[in-house]
Amino acid sequence: MISISGSNVMRKVFDFVGDIDFCEYFPVNDTSGFDTMASNMDGNERVACVSLTLGDKKWDYPWGDDRPTKEFFASMTDCADKDRSTMMVKYVGDIDHLGVAEITNLIIAVGENGASAGLTKTFAAQEAPLVPIEWLPNQMNDPIEMGRYIDWLTDSIMALSKKGDMRKCLKRCASLSRILFVPEITEEIADLAAKSTILLSQKAKELEALSTMLKQLGDDRSVRLSALIRLQSQDLAATLAKQGGAPDELAFKRFDDDAGRIVSLQTILVLGEPHDEYV
Repeated sequence: MISISGSNVMRKVFDFVGDIDFCEYFPVNDTSGFDTMASNMDGNERVACVSLTLGDKKWDYPWGDDRPTKEFFASMTDCADKDRSTMMVKYVGDIDHLGVAEITNLIIAVGENGASAGLTKTFAAQEAPLVPIEWLPNQMNDPIEMGRYIDWLTDSIMALSKKGDMRKCLKRCASLSRILFVPEITEEIADLAAKSTILLSQKAKELEALSTMLKQLGDDRSVRLSALIRLQSQDLAATLAKQGGAPDELAFKRFDDDAGRIVSLQTILVLGEPHDEYV
């Protein structure tokens, strides 16, 4: 059971993709699945696995002698333990129609009837199943779960706004406006995202960092993916040039002000009072 997760669920709001997030529910009684976990670390010609985190341990590519085996996964995974019930795997892959992007997969181990201590690390409302399925462990029709998601989004919006990360804050606002059925705010966010080059410029910076990381790895696959990123970056630079070039300080200020106004509208809606910074 695997879903696409995060802001990419809202492709109609944000026209381009930064990274790809998945949430996978893994039944611990699927013993052959542990072998798949281990073999997935090899990737393939178009996808490179670059890191894996389970509990308090993390492994980075290139793998050392302590690389996890299927036996290790089978012995360490525990759906009743909050830390050992989830695993974060990060990849870099060449994706049809999207190009090279970072890919993350949050794996949640589930027991009988979908029970897992790891369910608290995701939200049903931000997941879209990739295959037809009748049932998911996390249910959108649970009012407590919906409230937990709204509470998390609200706290996240406040924290990101205070930090000054209005780009990420805007994505959280889009999720909140969708879940609260406020199309007016969703449309404002879509309009701001479409007319500004801020998000496009951020994508270019993320690709540059990804290319640098791959070049440092030095293996043939990583070098090939890095070369593909250079081509993508050229296309992005051309698109930015057509839209007036990279954003300057004034463009960032306008974006932050517009995003801040949207944050204020949403906090009035959710909390009954505006965010202090935008009164």
